[in-house]
Amino acid sequence: MTDKKELIDGIIKLLKNYEFGVPIERFLKSKGVPPEKFDELINEAESILKEKEITITAIKSKILFGLWILLSILTVYLFYFVLPHTNMKTFPGFFSVIGTALFVLFSYLAFAYYKSWDREYIRSNKSPRLLLPIFLFLATPGVIVYFIFFWHFESINEDILKSTHKEVIGTIMEGTSWEGRRIKSYKVTVKFRTLEGQNVVADEDVAEYEFNNFYKGQRVHIAYSSIDPHNIEILTNKSDITKITGSEERSITPSDLIFLLSQGKSKLKDNVSKITFGWEYKDTSILFNPEKNLIIGINGNQIFFGTNELSMYTFPKLFAELGFKRLDKDEKNILMQKEMIFKSEKYYAVIEMLIIDHGPYYKTTILLNEK
Repeated sequence: MTDKKELIDGIIKLLKNYEFGVPIERFLKSKGVPPEKFDELINEAESILKEKEITITAIKSKILFGLWILLSILTVYLFYFVLPHTNMKTFPGFFSVIGTALFVLFSYLAFAYYKSWDREYIRSNKSPRLLLPIFLFLATPGVIVYFIFFWHFESINEDILKSTHKEVIGTIMEGTSWEGRRIKSYKVTVKFRTLEGQNVVADEDVAEYEFNNFYKGQRVHIAYSSIDPHNIEILTNKSDITKITGSEERSITPSDLIFLLSQGKSKLKDNVSKITFGWEYKDTSILFNPEKNLIIGINGNQIFFGTNELSMYTFPKLFAELGFKRLDKDEKNILMQKEMIFKSEKYYAVIEMLIIDHGPYYKTTILLNEK
């Protein structure tokens, strides 16, 4: 009689080919096996085949579990470390949703396949159970992941804008708002021409109070990225201006004027913009800040600065702290004071009150005292 192992291998081969019953009996008869041995050999072959299938399933389950874990990690890597540094960053909301959906899907499959390679588990389950509670359990961390992706896209945009920003004047074209049950969204569309000569139309999300203050045709200061002109910030509030431009957004003082004079005319715009934002050239030698109604310029060895703030009230004390002495007569009513004159070892300073457009305007001039 044929060797038992050879008989079992033959039965297994038939079983793999989905040949049952009569083909197996015919095979055993051809090998001289008595009928009373048929069931024993068939059961043993089926048992061996099942164990082999369990082993193969266990290996596949481990591979798939590792694959879902790897894809989850790759999703985080792609949507956190790669895409935010590409042109995809222009659509942070869309790609944050896609990234979150993929992360939740792969994490869900990883949970479903966890320990699915256990032999007893495989004997009682043909395949991993994809349970709805697991998916619902991942919904909360999914929301967190979305906001992490979205925040990172936005922060990368902001970092790039900070390091590559240029400033121009743009025009508000339109505004749109969207309101859900608990969420309100406001967006304005602006057009501008870059310093490189490119015409750009871009959208910017804004706060409700900013949206309500904008109007069609309004001219606004815009910071755009030189490497992606659609990455913009409308510079209308102090926090955005300070964040993007680095401007301190404070009042100009006599010590600032002395420093600006010492740095020279060529660096005036860059230096004064670090103090307060929004300067434009009125002509080749004078800078004008229309939103704050300020004017400044350097002419030779003197600097002049105009403001509608009451400099005659604030500047004398500041000049005194810098070692200046008052030379003119001090009027008891400061509002009646037309001129103040100060002198230090190195400088002369004059504050004049001018009447412009039916209101007072104060011009401060600091002159280098060349002996």
